[in-house]
Amino acid sequence: MNLDPQTRIYLLSADKENIVAVAKCLKKLGFNNIKHFENGIEAMQNLINNPVDYVICDQDLKFISGWLFIKEIKINEKVPNIPVTLLGKEDPPEPEEVLKQYGVIKYLQLPISLPSMEFSINSTLSLFNTNGTIENKYTKAKTALLEQESEKAVEMYQELRGLTSKSVRSSLGLAHAYVQTNDSEKADNLIKGVADSGDTTPQSLLLAAKVCLQNQRFEEADKNIKKLLATHDDIFYYSRSVKLFIEFKQYQASEDLCNTAIERNFQVPDFHICLAKCRYTQEDFESCLELLFEAEKLYGQSNDLLNLKGVCLKRIGAYSDAIESYENALKLDPTNPKVYFNMAICYIEMADFNNSIKYLETCLKISPSFARAKEKLKELKEKAS
Repeated sequence: MNLDPQTRIYLLSADKENIVAVAKCLKKLGFNNIKHFENGIEAMQNLINNPVDYVICDQDLKFISGWLFIKEIKINEKVPNIPVTLLGKEDPPEPEEVLKQYGVIKYLQLPISLPSMEFSINSTLSLFNTNGTIENKYTKAKTALLEQESEKAVEMYQELRGLTSKSVRSSLGLAHAYVQTNDSEKADNLIKGVADSGDTTPQSLLLAAKVCLQNQRFEEADKNIKKLLATHDDIFYYSRSVKLFIEFKQYQASEDLCNTAIERNFQVPDFHICLAKCRYTQEDFESCLELLFEAEKLYGQSNDLLNLKGVCLKRIGAYSDAIESYENALKLDPTNPKVYFNMAICYIEMADFNNSIKYLETCLKISPSFARAKEKLKELKEKAS
């Protein structure tokens, strides 16, 4: 198949020489839309917010191995089923049949050649785009999950479990689908089945905690997170756990983990930002801003940090400062619909309805299903008519 030069590629590696070598190879193949990441936490957040067409992942990655990162994105219900290539200097992390269960068609050993990279991308895309293949079915099942077509997702993952001999990937995918249909007993049974098979993966423990949180079994959720961190005591899973607690509004549990991570000197901005989110929910805007300024000083600016700073400044009535923060966020990522929406709200507060309408329309161009933006735009246009 012909390689599309517009293909959006994330290239993940902590080794600058590998990044240069692989990027050079990709550009020779005609790919120019390439974004680099050195750490798995940042790459994961970007894949959740801005999915791409292809991921090339080096085993040498900050905070998580490339192989474990691929397993994470293949099971994470917030990330589409993205084609992947795994590469590294050492031998493959698992036998070929295990790698293929997660969509890795062939492991590439560094240094790579142009023909091997071209073959890997071509063969991977072919399997993803051919109807009836396992990866194509996973793509459709993941899409159903992301679009909240829960019954369709259940049906597709049930089929995949049959086709893959009840693999961990298909079992946890089905459990995610049952979470969406609020069938927690079936989700619990699937997760337990994965654990009983001897595969106590971090993904299954995170999902077990999510099921517990969804059903307000908070102590049990806390036990699952503690079990996860006892076996994967690292920055990546602290970050995942913190964000899961925030998702279910368990701010005290999230704050405790953030404080532990900061005390342990985990060198990423996530914990300051998440702690700031907790303080924001308590309407402690001064503390929230202090944490964000500290994170900015330590780690520099990020879209998430600047957006939250803008939200906090808006709440204290510092609209011009909030807009400046949003504008800086858009310089880093001009495709984030939440930032455009938040800017529009600032302009509404300032009675600048022309700019409000402009930013709401931009928000909806990027995310047509953004319900609150639709409501606000309709409200403003009715007032103007």
